[in-house]
Amino acid sequence: MFSIFKLSLLAQLLLLSLTSFSEQCSYTQHTDKEVGEVQIIEGFYTSSFELSGFTPCGESETVSWWLEPRSAQSRLSSEIKKLGGTGFNPPDKRLYLKAKACVSPDGTYGHLGMFPRHVEIIQLIAVHPEESSDCGN
Repeated sequence: MFSIFKLSLLAQLLLLSLTSFSEQCSYTQHTDKEVGEVQIIEGFYTSSFELSGFTPCGESETVSWWLEPRSAQSRLSSEIKKLGGTGFNPPDKRLYLKAKACVSPDGTYGHLGMFPRHVEIIQLIAVHPEESSDCGN
């Protein structure tokens, strides 16, 4: 027969194991927003004047999240320069991205609050010019 102490310990261990599956994160700039969740994201990055958009695989091209490269800035910038772009503006091409990122809950983010989510890259896993085989197509 289990004692109350052993049952309490088992309950705490179970709770700890369940919460470890969902890693949370907070934003460096958006401290007034809710805490987000760390996810592996996959999709396409587009950048231009007042646009830093990420379209997840499987979503319509009209769905775009505001993307902040943060720690991946230099790698993302160098990939764009390889394509002939400057800074963060690819030359009329989308980039395929796979990354570990902090993804916000639904809200209003980015330029003029026009984006339903905010994505902050923690670690860039893959980046290359868009190919027909990306996203399992």
